[in-house]
Amino acid sequence: MIMKLKKICKNPECNQEIKQYKSAKRLYCDDACKSRANYLKRLTEEYHLNAMDKAMRRNYQKSRELRDLDLGPISYQTLKSHGFDFDAIHKTEFFYDDNGNPVQLYHVYDIYFQLENNHLIFK
Repeated sequence: MIMKLKKICKNPECNQEIKQYKSAKRLYCDDACKSRANYLKRLTEEYHLNAMDKAMRRNYQKSRELRDLDLGPISYQTLKSHGFDFDAIHKTEFFYDDNGNPVQLYHVYDIYFQLENNHLIFK
């Protein structure tokens, strides 16, 4: 009679014994535990990326709401009070206006804006 080693699921939320396995390489009790363990690992290892992505998505939502209101130039103070995070925007890009002058625009995904005199102007 061959005795199998006692194996414990590597998912930190599970830690149950793996009763049946064909290979000694098996680390998780099922695919759901494997997926969950990898998700938890990515949450901790890529925390800074997840936090930045969350801030970018929040900025995008706020920008879209404010742009759709068509308020014209919006002050930094108003943006801050609406939860806009100025550290969570894409790098600037240079474009040319109708007169051929270079214009520096910031953007959050597909919403472009210009910062002038402590005001944000949607383009």
